[in-house]
Parts: sequence; C-alpha cells; structure tokens
Amino acid sequence: MLDLNMLHIQYSLKPDKRKEQFKPEGKLPFGKLRSEHMLSMEYLDGEWRSPRILPYGPIEIIIDGEKTHLLPGSLVINYGLGSFEGAKAFLHEDGEIRTFRIDQNAHRHNYSSGKIKLPSIPVEDQIQSIEALLDVDRKWVPQQEGASMYIRPLTIAVDDKLGVHAGEHCLYVVFLSPSGPYFPQGFNSGAMLLSDRYKRVAPNSAGDGKIIGNYSNSILPGSIAEMLGAQQVLYLDVHNKYLTEYGAMNHYQVTTEEEIIIPEFNDTILKSITACSFLELAEELGHPVRQEKISVINFLIGLYSKRITECGGLGTAAVVSPVERYLLDFNGKKSSPLEEVLPEVVVGNGGIGPVSRKMYELYTGIQNPKGTGYLCGIEAYRKDEQPLAIFRSVENIQLQRIRAIPGYATVA
Repeated sequence: MLDLNMLHIQYSLKPDKRKEQFKPEGKLPFGKLRSEHMLSMEYLDGEWRSPRILPYGPIEIIIDGEKTHLLPGSLVINYGLGSFEGAKAFLHEDGEIRTFRIDQNAHRHNYSSGKIKLPSIPVEDQIQSIEALLDVDRKWVPQQEGASMYIRPLTIAVDDKLGVHAGEHCLYVVFLSPSGPYFPQGFNSGAMLLSDRYKRVAPNSAGDGKIIGNYSNSILPGSIAEMLGAQQVLYLDVHNKYLTEYGAMNHYQVTTEEEIIIPEFNDTILKSITACSFLELAEELGHPVRQEKISVINFLIGLYSKRITECGGLGTAAVVSPVERYLLDFNGKKSSPLEEVLPEVVVGNGGIGPVSRKMYELYTGIQNPKGTGYLCGIEAYRKDEQPLAIFRSVENIQLQRIRAIPGYATVA
C-alpha cells in the first residue's frame, strides 16, 4: 500500500550508472571512494522541501530562485554549523542489501542537530532518504569480506551571512562510500596515547553531539598520537579525573571476571550505537556489560595490577578496536609529548583478548553476510522511473526487542 506520507523524491540519475556489482580487486580503503549519486533536501521558510537524488558532486543550493553552489560565506564553513551521522549497509549472500539500526542514527542525528539549533528531520523521512539512495546505488555496495557501504548523512547551514547565529537555510545531504575497515590493519590491536594534555570537548556544551567542531578538535592530538606510533588518544575529562572517549569512539575495558565496562554517558561522551548495542547483547555475549564512571587512577591501577585484561574502542566505523598498550603522557614538562620519553603499560598479555574477539565476531556476525536481527532490507523504490511504496523487510528475532536508545528517541 502506498504511504501517502512518503517523501516525493525527484530522480536525476546518471544515464550510464553502474550495472554490475562492485567487486573490488584489492583491499578497499575506508571513506575514500564514492558511489555515483547523493541525496539532497533543502530547508527554507521553516520546512523541508525538494528531496532529490542526483549525481554526486558539488553541493547545489538555490538562492532567490537561482542555482548556485555552497558559498565561502556560508555558516557551515565559517562557524562549523553542521551535524552528521555514520551508518553502514551490507551486501548479504542472498544478494540483498541490509542496513544496521539506521533508525537510531536518525534519532541521534536530530539530537545532534538540536545541540546547535539546526532543524530536525522526521525519522521516517531520514530512513526513506537513505534507503532510496542505497537502492539507486545498490550496485556500489561492495562484495568483499569485511567491506560495507558507509553512509554519511549531514545537515548543514548554508546561509551566506557572516555573524554567529542560527541557520535559516539548511541542507540535508546523504552520500555513500564503499569502504573497507576503518583501520588499515583491520581487526587488530594497537597502541593508544593516554594523555592529560588534550581535551576533545567541554562539559555543559555539545560534546555528546555528532557535530563538526567536536571532531576537528581531535585532529592535532590524533596526529601527534600517530607520530608516537599510537592509533589515537584516550581523552580525559576537563578535570583529568575520568576517562571519556577513545578518539571518536567509546572506550571499553574487560576485567578479570570477564565483565565489560563502558564509561557512563554524559554531555562529553557521544552515545555510540555500537556501545548501546553491546549493552543489549550481554546475554548473547555471555558476559555482563555495564556502565560506570571510570577514574583514570583506578584505570591505571587496573592495568598495572592486570585486573583489567582487555581494552579498546567501540564505534560504527571500526566496530571493536582493541588496545595492546598505552603510552602515558601525564604532567609533561615539554610543550609536546613528541619531546618526552613516555612510559608504557601493556594491556593484559598484549594483543587481542578473547572477550574483544567474541565482541567483534558477534557484532559483525549480525551484520555480515548471513546476519539476522537489528537489520532492515532495502527493497526497490523505483520501477520504470516511478517511485514506489517502501516495503522494508525486517529481519527476525532481535529487532523486535531492541529498545530505543535513551535520550534520542524522544527528540522531535
């Protein structure tokens, strides 16, 4: 049955769009490739309008009836007025494409947008937009073990006005990136810089939103960590008392009792959909999963005493990223950790622990390529160039018991 509340999406597709399934010959990089099309929808005069799928390229906007492109004076360029999301779709062995919990991404996207006064978008409209674009570019979903179609929705303020104020003219854009693992080494362990020198976000602000400024803050510390041979930075709060985030991911640690502990969410920690999913998967994992405030002192004691046996990060892109050792940068006397001789502490026995491996295999097993639960199939939206009704096939058991992530589902 046709849903009369569906977006009416206009299609302007490449005449020579891909006809064969994308089968990469070599290892796919993360985030560097693009599919052929993108979706764009405009917000003006208090309403969202003109959703369209068009070839991927420069962002088009309409000002006073004239088509132009994103301008240097736009609010997003000058003041970072933009929010975004990251999700994945997978090609399964039956030839169908399935997404993973994009309803939760849509709720979180609205939550993040609200943090910087960007307009929200109805969750079902976001889902329809993403699924329609995936349907158009379904031949770009990579057929390769460990690969996926990374989905990037973003909302940006495009007003060509200087001055710090809320946007009145906004765009919602979705584009797709056929991608391999986030870290080139794939599911493997690496080093992490634990430092009191850098802060990712401030409290009582927008630190728990997925917005542009929160990520640009982490570029310099992350680059320094890489120069030291680490993958990323494990950040502390502004008082240097508690652990917050592992780069752009949630931290986790495993105790000698094989209990998984994740820091309590607060306004400096993004609610990772991956972390929230593990909180729901304790029974399937066979390990308790809980949250608490983790003090850096207790964390270090746990590492040195070996009461903490495994650590890592949780996020959409990397899923589970184990840490084998920490470089410790505290009370540095030099202007940069690059000028210091940093002590190290090994996590457990080093390498990937059995609980981390079980977490990774369970999660990716749900997603690829025979997974069930948490997933929605992408049915054809278009036939003979005409939009059709949506029929999203929901996979069995687990999706029915998934609860909404607190703090997101109630956002308008």
